[in-house]
Amino acid sequence: MKVADVSEAAWRTRLRKRNAWLGWLLTALLTARPASSPPTRCRVRLIDATRLGQIGRGGDGWRVHWDDDVTAGCLSSVVVTDHHGGEHLERFVLAPGDSIVADTGYGYCRSVAHAHAAQADVVSAAIPRPVPWRMRMGIPLL
Repeated sequence: MKVADVSEAAWRTRLRKRNAWLGWLLTALLTARPASSPPTRCRVRLIDATRLGQIGRGGDGWRVHWDDDVTAGCLSSVVVTDHHGGEHLERFVLAPGDSIVADTGYGYCRSVAHAHAAQADVVSAAIPRPVPWRMRMGIPLL
């Protein structure tokens, strides 16, 4: 069954302009919750991103950022950006009591401040230089 008479390059160009639709489709397919998600106050969330290559173009075409809710046993959200979309926690809605586990790409001030404002905890390797580490009393740690 032939659906459309479109060249591969034209199809790729149209798809590249549909990040919002692709994000909605991935979210709908991947975030279906199990029938019996246990209610909980604290969620453990694994957050990361990956790059998707694009034929005919050097490097990556899209980035897929996801939030895996380990407590509920499913993905909470999926965000698709173009190749400029970097890793940061501001892409996700964090709640008080959430425990976020992420890689070094999320260990910058911007992400840690977002999690702190949401009263969430972050476990991530951090980049020491740009993060102004302070003890609770406000004394610089490094």
